[in-house]
Amino acid sequence: MPARLDALGFGAGDAADIDAVVRVVLAETEAVERPDAGLTHVCGTSSRAALVVHQDLSGAVACVTPFLSAQTRTTVRVVATVPDHECPHCSVLLVDVWGPGGAVRVPMTTPHFLLWADALVVGATIEVGLGAVAESVAHVDAATPPSVVPDLATTAVGVKVPAPMVELCGTVTSHLLRHNELTGGAFEWASVDCGGLIFEVCAAPGDLRRPFKTGDTIAGRFHISGPIWSVV
Repeated sequence: MPARLDALGFGAGDAADIDAVVRVVLAETEAVERPDAGLTHVCGTSSRAALVVHQDLSGAVACVTPFLSAQTRTTVRVVATVPDHECPHCSVLLVDVWGPGGAVRVPMTTPHFLLWADALVVGATIEVGLGAVAESVAHVDAATPPSVVPDLATTAVGVKVPAPMVELCGTVTSHLLRHNELTGGAFEWASVDCGGLIFEVCAAPGDLRRPFKTGDTIAGRFHISGPIWSVV
């Protein structure tokens, strides 16, 4: 998780730093009660960096998850929901979406998984924001074709808990240096066209040889997560 925190401007100095941010989220956001009677706090920011804090029935923090609140709405079809029995908040959705070369199966997480669980039936059509948090990213030759390549071993139905990781290559259509309002930390944000499929991407500035700019072709490995906007 430290790399994902850095890619969203949260910083990953030490556990005390993360605890301080969690305390702010708990104090400044309104809790949503989940079906399991636990509480969820989601702190979104205008920078699109977001943090979700799940509390269990006793009020203890059960899970802290950073994600990019992607605003671009993409229609996808639910293929499967894969529960993580160690942490139900981190359960993974497998969704089919139209990408370069045809349909592609993407694994992703969403901060409100349990709140949407009843609607996430196989075959349902939903609108999601595809946020891609960089684990690694680089500028590549402009002639490199666009691609969206999940690890096939993690997207087969029946995999115990697939990792929501995808290899992406695409063209930057817009970009900003954003600042996370919770910490003041900076991160690079870009909208990336991967052959007609749009991902919003974020990366730690120090991980890039130079900042994003419009027209760049970039490629890398990304953790995919984002909001569910609606059931179609």
